[in-house]
Amino acid sequence: SYESNKNSAKIEAKIHIKFMMKLKWKNGEIIETLLKTYRYNGPKKSSICKWITCFKKELDDVEEDARNGRPSISICEQKIHVVQP
Repeated sequence: SYESNKNSAKIEAKIHIKFMMKLKWKNGEIIETLLKTYRYNGPKKSSICKWITCFKKELDDVEEDARNGRPSISICEQKIHVVQP
C-alpha cells in the first residue's frame, strides 16, 4: 500500500542518515545528498534535519515513534466499572 511504501522510504532515509553520520559527513552534505537522491519522493529538509539532531543525541532507533494524541484504545476507571459486574 501507499502508506507502507511511504513508511519504508522514511526508514530507508533514516538508515542512510545514520550511515553518513558514522562516516562523519557534515550536515549539509547529508541534506544535499538525500535531497538529490530522493528528489520529490523523499523526506523534506526539515525531517532530515530533525533526524540528524536525533542521531546526534544518540537516539538510534530508525523505526517510527508512536504519535502523540489519543491512543487507539482508551481505558479509564469509569469504563472498567461499567463493564465489570
